[in-house]
Amino acid sequence: MKAHALPLLPLLLLLPACGSDAGGGGGGGGSGDGGGVMGFVSTSSFSSEAGGSLQVFVQRSSAGGDPLTANLSLGGSATFGDYSSDAVVSVTIPAGSAIGSITITINDDLLHEDSEWINFFLSGDHSDPLANNHTMTIVDNDPEPLVSFTTSGGSQNETDTASILLTAQLSVVSGLPTVVPIVISGDASEGVDLDYTLAAAQITIPVGQLGASVLLQILDDLDPEIPHEDAILTITNPIGAVTGAISQAIFTIADDEGLFFDPVNLTSGTSSFGDEASAFCSADLDGDTLPDLVVASTSPLEEILLLTGGVGSFTATSIASGLSGASHVATGDFDNDMDLDILWGASTTGELVWLENPSWTPHVIQASGAIGLHDFEVGDHDGDGNLDILCALDDAVSLVLQQNDGSGTFSALNVTTAGDPLYTRITSADLADDGDTDSVAMAADLLAEFASDANSLFWSQDISNPGGTWSGLQFADLGYSTLTKSLIGHNTTQTGIRGFLDLAGIWEESELLAGAGSLSSLAAADLDLDNNIDLITSGDGTWQGWHQNLGVFGGGFNSDTSYPMPALSADLGIRLIDLDSDGDPDLVRMTAAGLEWHENAAQ
Repeated sequence: MKAHALPLLPLLLLLPACGSDAGGGGGGGGSGDGGGVMGFVSTSSFSSEAGGSLQVFVQRSSAGGDPLTANLSLGGSATFGDYSSDAVVSVTIPAGSAIGSITITINDDLLHEDSEWINFFLSGDHSDPLANNHTMTIVDNDPEPLVSFTTSGGSQNETDTASILLTAQLSVVSGLPTVVPIVISGDASEGVDLDYTLAAAQITIPVGQLGASVLLQILDDLDPEIPHEDAILTITNPIGAVTGAISQAIFTIADDEGLFFDPVNLTSGTSSFGDEASAFCSADLDGDTLPDLVVASTSPLEEILLLTGGVGSFTATSIASGLSGASHVATGDFDNDMDLDILWGASTTGELVWLENPSWTPHVIQASGAIGLHDFEVGDHDGDGNLDILCALDDAVSLVLQQNDGSGTFSALNVTTAGDPLYTRITSADLADDGDTDSVAMAADLLAEFASDANSLFWSQDISNPGGTWSGLQFADLGYSTLTKSLIGHNTTQTGIRGFLDLAGIWEESELLAGAGSLSSLAAADLDLDNNIDLITSGDGTWQGWHQNLGVFGGGFNSDTSYPMPALSADLGIRLIDLDSDGDPDLVRMTAAGLEWHENAAQ
C-alpha cells in the first residue's frame, strides 16, 4: 500500500443534533418519548489498510428516550475479505444514550492495490435522511512489486530460428494489473523478414498472476550483415511495478551470410598486371565529392580507365591508351592547381607518367627503359610542400626519389646506393609527425625505415630481423596512442601477420595472426564499425577471410576466418573503399574478370 495512507482514530464529532424534537427532521418520526432519528456523526473517514479495528459513530437527534434502531446496508469496492463488521443489517443506539457505533476490523493483506472504500447507508423510520450516508476510504499500504525479466539474454544462431518466451516476473503477486513496456534497441533489426520479431511491445501481467510472457522469434534473414548483432530489450517505465534487478535482456544473434553483398563487376573483362592492389586506387577526381576509381588495365587494351559517378554506379572512360605494361596507379596534385592528377607506372619498363587533370595531358617523369618498377609511394618526402614519388626499382640503386619542384617537373635523387638491399615494396606515412613523409621499404627478407631528415634528407634503420618474404605492408591504427606508427605485414617464413610499433625510434615486433600459406593481399579498415581496425586477407585457403579486431590494445584479432566471404584466392589485389558513401568501407578487388565491388552491410 502507498506510504501516504492516513490513520483513523476512533472519533466522535460533536455536531449539532440531526433533525429536530419529536417528529422533526422529516426522517420518519421518533419514539413515543421523543427519541428522534439517528444519523452519522460525519460523512467520511480515512484509514490505512494497517488501521486494525475502528468505529464509525451514529447519534440521535434528541436526548434520552427508548432504544433507536435503523436498518444498515454495507457496500463499496471493499469486500468482506477486506474487512469485517460487528453490524451488518442494523445499528442501534441504546436507551438513554446519545450515540451508537459500528466496529470495523480491516484486514491487512499483502497485495499492492488501489484504495478501497466502504459505504454505510441507514434506512427505515428512525434514519435521518440528511445524515444517512458515510464513506470510509481504506488506503493501501503495500509497495509496488518489483518486475524483472527472468533472463538477461544469451547467444543465438540465426539459422536455428529459435522461439524464445521472454518473461516478465513480479517479486510478489499484485492486486492490480502490471503493464511492462519493452523498448527495443541494438544493431539487430526487429520486424518481419529482418533479424527477429517481438510479438508485442509490452507485457501485461494480470491481477493475481506472478508473471507473463511475450514471444521473441529469431529469424534467418538472407542479407549480409556484421557477424554478431544485438537485440536489446529493456523494461522502461512499468505501470504498477518498479523495475527490478534484470531490466534488460540482450540476445546476440550470429549471422550466417557474411559481411559483404554479392559482387558488382565495374570493369567487366578488364584485367591487370597489378600486385598488392597497386593496379587501382580511389579518389574524388571530378570534384563531385563522390569517390572515383582509377584502373591500370592490361587486357583487352593497355590503358588507364577513370570510373566516375560514385554511389556504387560508375561510368568508365579511357584517359590514356596505347600503353605498355601499366601496373601501378596513384593520385595526387602534382602541379599544385587544387585538383587531383593521376600517376601511372609500368612494372616491366619502369615508365613513369603523370596525367594532368582535367585534360589528362601526359607528362613523362621517367621514360620507358630496361629498369623495371616494383612499387612507388606518393608523398611530400622532402618536406618542401610538394608531392614527390619514392620509387622501388629493379636496379642496383633500388630506392630513387623523384623530387617535385611544385610545377609537376621532377628530378631523380638516389636514396640507396649500389650494394644496398633490393627493395621491392614501400608503404609511407608521417612517422615523426613533422609534416613530411617517411617510409618503410621491404627487401627480400628485410624491412627498413627511411625517415626524412632536414640535413641528409633520408636516414634508415632496419626494423625487422632477416628472414622470409614480406607482403601486404601498410600503416593502420591498431589502438596505439600514436596512430600512424602501427605497421602491419605478412611474412612467409614467420608464417603470420606481424605488427610493428615505433617506440621512440625503436620498433617492437609482435605476432598479430598466426598462419601458414601464401598471402597475396592484405587490407585494414574498421569493417564492422566498432571503432577497431579489422583485417581482410586474400591468398590460399588459410588467408581467405576477414579477421575481426576484438578490441584488445594493440590488435587482438579473431584468427577464425569462418565468416562467409567471397573466394579471394584469385585476387590480384584488394582495397577497402567506401564506394557508395554510406559510411562503411566496401571490398574492392581486382580479379581476372575485372574490378569487382562488394558492398559492406555494416551500415
